[in-house]
Amino acid sequence: MPAATVIVPTHDHGPLLRWSVRSALRQDVKDLEVVVICDGAPEEMRNIVDELVDGDPRVSYVWCAKGERLGELHRNDVLADCDSEIVCYLSDDDLWAPGHLTAMRDGLREHDVVHANHVFVDGESQMYGVAVSLTEPVIRAAHLSGTSFKSLSTIGHTLDAYRTGGLRWRVTPKDRYTDWYFLTGAMEAGLDIGATDSFTVLNIAGVFRRGWDLDTRLDEIERWSAAIETDWPAIVQKAAANEMSSRATHQLWIEARERELTASLDATARDLSTVGSERDAITAELTAMREQLNALGTELDIERQRAMAGDEEIASLRDLVATRDSELDALSRAHADLTDVHRQVMATKAMRMQQRLARSGMARRLLGGQ
Repeated sequence: MPAATVIVPTHDHGPLLRWSVRSALRQDVKDLEVVVICDGAPEEMRNIVDELVDGDPRVSYVWCAKGERLGELHRNDVLADCDSEIVCYLSDDDLWAPGHLTAMRDGLREHDVVHANHVFVDGESQMYGVAVSLTEPVIRAAHLSGTSFKSLSTIGHTLDAYRTGGLRWRVTPKDRYTDWYFLTGAMEAGLDIGATDSFTVLNIAGVFRRGWDLDTRLDEIERWSAAIETDWPAIVQKAAANEMSSRATHQLWIEARERELTASLDATARDLSTVGSERDAITAELTAMREQLNALGTELDIERQRAMAGDEEIASLRDLVATRDSELDALSRAHADLTDVHRQVMATKAMRMQQRLARSGMARRLLGGQ
C-alpha cells in the first residue's frame, strides 16, 4: 500500500504533463503512486502517458470519455479504488517542490484536508507568494463568498475523508473554479481543514496564458522545472520578498479573471448574434412550413368532404342494388310460378285433346267403322 496517491487530471496539455508528473516522482516521499486521469484526451496523449508508465512503475493512467465540465466525477472513480493513506492533486501544468508531499503528509496527520502555500507566476514571469490560510476566519469567510485562494495543486486529504467523511468531487458550476468548489464541499461536510506553513507548489497559472501556443508553454515549464530542482528556496525567497504579494496577488487574479470573462462574454455575444440570425431564418422557415401545413389541412378537409359524399353515394347505390336484387328475386319467383302454371295448363289441354280423340274414335266405331 503506497503512502500517497497523486491524482493528475489532464485533457489536452500534451507534453506539459511530462514535467508535472516528473515533479511528483521527484518527491522526498518515494512511496507513492501517480494516477493520470485522461479526461477526453486526444488520441496522441496515449503516447505520452504510455511513455510515463514505461518510465516508472509508480505511474498509471485511466482513459475516460470527456466528462461534464472538467471531468471531476472521474476522480471519484479513482478514489473508490485507492488504498493509500493520503491523496494529493497536481494540475498537469503545475510543478511541485521536492518537499511538497512531506509537508502534506505531516499536515494530514492532524487534519482531514490540508492546503499548501504556493508561488504563482503571471504571464510576465513575475512571481507572487500566496500564503493565505483557510484556517483564518476572515479568509474562510472570503472563500465562502466566492473568492478563490487555492489552486488544485495545493490540495490534499486523507483517504478517510473520502471513505467516511463525505468528501466528494462534484460537477462544478460554470462560474466557479473546481478547486474552490471542492474545498467548499469539504467545509460543508464539516471536515477539519488545515494548512502547511511552507511554500511547496509553483502555480503556472493558465488564466494568464490564454492564447499561448504549446511550444511556448513547454519552454516555460521546462525552465521552471530546472529552476526548482536547482534552487527552490531562492524562488520562494524572491516571491515572498515581492512587496506586492500580500496585497496584489488576489487583485491580479481578479483582473485576469475579468479579462477572461470579458472575452467569454464577447464570444457569447458573437454566438448570440449568429444564433439570432439562425433563429430568424428558422422562424421564416417555420412560418412557411405552417402555411404549407394549413394549405394541406384545407386540401385534406376538401378530400374528406369528397370522401364523405362518395361514401353517401356508395351507400345509396348499395341500397339500390339491394332493392334490384329483391325485385329480381321476386321476378324469378313469379317466373317460376308462371312456368308451373303454364305446365299445368298445357298438361290440361293435352289431356282434353286426348279425351276428344278418344271420343272421336269411339264414334267412328259405332257408325260402322267410318
